[in-house]
Amino acid sequence: MIFAGTFGQRYRRKVHPAGSWVHPDGYVVIEALDEKTAREIMFVSFGDQWATLYTWERFCAACGSASVFELFPRGELCRIIREVATDESGTERCVRNPAGSGE
Repeated sequence: MIFAGTFGQRYRRKVHPAGSWVHPDGYVVIEALDEKTAREIMFVSFGDQWATLYTWERFCAACGSASVFELFPRGELCRIIREVATDESGTERCVRNPAGSGE
């Protein structure tokens, strides 16, 4: 599934702890199996310093008649991909994690 994470307006005038590239005029894209995993990735990557996590469909719907680029002129700030593979028993296992996840 694809998710979009956004950041609060205070980072318009204050540098985000993750870096100055994190800005409310942009969003991050997370590719993960489910919302729980996407939230975990947001917390690992940005602590509790983010605003909202949407499914991609909800993100686009929340933009309404405006284009994503009208509301988020910096566009996609980064993309975090949590890749998984399925072993012989059908169990999914992580083959690549976002930096700092410890898995």
